[in-house]
Order: sequence, then C-alpha cells, then structure tokens
Amino acid sequence: MSAYTVSHLAHDAGASVYVVRDCLLRRSLRPLERDTEVSP
Repeated sequence: MSAYTVSHLAHDAGASVYVVRDCLLRRSLRPLERDTEVSP
C-alpha cells in the first residue's frame, strides 16, 4: 500500500499544498474504504 504525501496529492490534484492541508485539517479528505474480501 502506498501513501500520498501532501505535496504529491496536491500536485496530482492540481491544487496548492495549502488547500490540501486545509482540507485534511477540516477532515474533508479521507482515505477510501476498501473491501477486504476478494471477489471470485
């Protein structure tokens, strides 16, 4: 599992680091929940 840094996420999203940090602090961004089951 790879994790994004704030700067990498901001670059890929086309946003500034400050916007991404603000969203993280406000809990506007959160990791996607993934199913742990493997479908056949």
